[in-house]
Amino acid sequence: MAQEIVQQIAQRLSESDRTLIAFPFNAASKESGDALGSALALYRYMQKLGKHADLVSTGFAPGRFAFLPHATEVRGSLEIPHRY
Repeated sequence: MAQEIVQQIAQRLSESDRTLIAFPFNAASKESGDALGSALALYRYMQKLGKHADLVSTGFAPGRFAFLPHATEVRGSLEIPHRY
């Protein structure tokens, strides 16, 4: 069952041209690092598929996470809304 869900998610992602990756961020929370790491991993996966992805999280500032690849790609909002 769980494997079917993962396959369905992978299929949807491979079919999409553009993906919005939104995640919660609170600088005081340790879990925010986990959320950021997961979002960045998905962002990289989409790049490897040749797809475009937008990373969005209100209140995010790279700060201590600036060393992570693509952390500077995270935006606080979408400047130009896209269809996802």
